[in-house]
Amino acid sequence: MKLIHAITIIVMFASNIFAYKQSDLDKLLSTKSCENGNLTEADLKGADLRNSNLRRVDFTGADLTNANLTGANVEGADFTGAMKVNLSGTRGASSPFMNNDK
Repeated sequence: MKLIHAITIIVMFASNIFAYKQSDLDKLLSTKSCENGNLTEADLKGADLRNSNLRRVDFTGADLTNANLTGANVEGADFTGAMKVNLSGTRGASSPFMNNDK
């Protein structure tokens, strides 16, 4: 029983390590800037991110379905495993999975 309890705690802790920071998401949505932020697995479906500063943001596994990134600076951002990323019209984009070696 103790082993099951310990495993449950470890799994809960590990899942939080890879989740986005709520403060980074709040900052992005209110200021359109989140340089060096952690938005891993964030739900950004339909987000209006036009002209945002997204330099070096970690979008690993994030859902960007129908998000508008037109004019956004995505230099050094990591989109590994992100869903429905449309980088047309962005600034600083070099490939869909930029800066994987942060």
